Amino acid sequence: MNNDTKKNKEENKYAGAASAAAGKLGIYLSSVTVLSLIAAAVTSLAVLLNYDTDPGYFQKGLLPSLAMSITAVTFIIILSAFVLLPKELPTDKPSGSSAAYFVSTFCAFMCLFEGGFKLYEIIKPESIEAIKTAFEKDTMYDGRRLQRIAAFISVIAIVSSFGAAAAFFLRSGSREKIQSRRNTVIIAGMFPVLRAIMGFAGMYFDQETVMNGSAKVICESAFVMLIFFLLCESRMEIGETRALPRAYAVTGLGAMLLSFVAGVSVGFGWIAGKITGERFMTESLFLLIMSLYCFIRVKDYKSELEAVCGAASAKDGSEVSGDEENAVCDNAADDEYNPADLSDEHGNAAGEDTAPENEENNACNDSGDA
Repeated sequence: MNNDTKKNKEENKYAGAASAAAGKLGIYLSSVTVLSLIAAAVTSLAVLLNYDTDPGYFQKGLLPSLAMSITAVTFIIILSAFVLLPKELPTDKPSGSSAAYFVSTFCAFMCLFEGGFKLYEIIKPESIEAIKTAFEKDTMYDGRRLQRIAAFISVIAIVSSFGAAAAFFLRSGSREKIQSRRNTVIIAGMFPVLRAIMGFAGMYFDQETVMNGSAKVICESAFVMLIFFLLCESRMEIGETRALPRAYAVTGLGAMLLSFVAGVSVGFGWIAGKITGERFMTESLFLLIMSLYCFIRVKDYKSELEAVCGAASAKDGSEVSGDEENAVCDNAADDEYNPADLSDEHGNAAGEDTAPENEENNACNDSGDA
């Protein structure tokens, strides 16, 4: 009984941390979603009304400043989750919901389309001729060196796009299917990260636009945050020894914000002719779909936290109502989860259990004397 009591206390505190995190993460997710929609709308208007196509910069005006301010404030709110979310959180990767299955499959087909489109572009006669010229031996000036880098990035981007498609297909199954092919999923999980890195590198070395153009900076910032999130997701797939659950939630919210703002605003700018270049078309589409992916994964992780609390409640009382289950989780959430505290509590519990044994021994000794 003593061991069961200790175990129940530990599980209740763990459930308390999960319950507190689920509630806070739900507030963050709702707030960031609304602010992302506002930021994307304002940034799109700034691109349509204040973007100068020739140099590739925003003109001075209210809309660009307002768009930057809304995005920056939202990002600061997201960073505050590092402080407000509990440090000790469940390390289980979000289970495969129907929405996750849909968005993973959609991402897979999108990567297949993107890889096929890039492959078609690189095998054009003019592209092959440009690559041959870039790798000629007597070329020493920067233009040719940048062309060689761009050609290398294009080839890696094609490989990473097809690899990312395979990774998203593998992630689109149920928890049991994903667990049965866990090693393959972990290895394939590096391809989405590589795809995001190649997206950033392709933007950075793109010679068609200025180095610090506004559209490039918007997309590059989104790719940086997306890389961090995909790395955290890969660590969650490895398991408890490598998982960073709080970073996973925070980077997911950040990647959702920046990817959605970049995907919508740059996409509208490309459709309207304000932003030119096929790269902006493909990358804005990729970022838009990945923002939806980030939203679903963070939402599923919130559901995973709620499931942890529900499982702990079910153990406390075999069958309880929804209100009673929430009450158990809320009571457990009053105490922060701290493994160091458990040892002290266990010690006190053990001391209390030995008291009846001492009294029984004293009674036996008294009867013996009599």
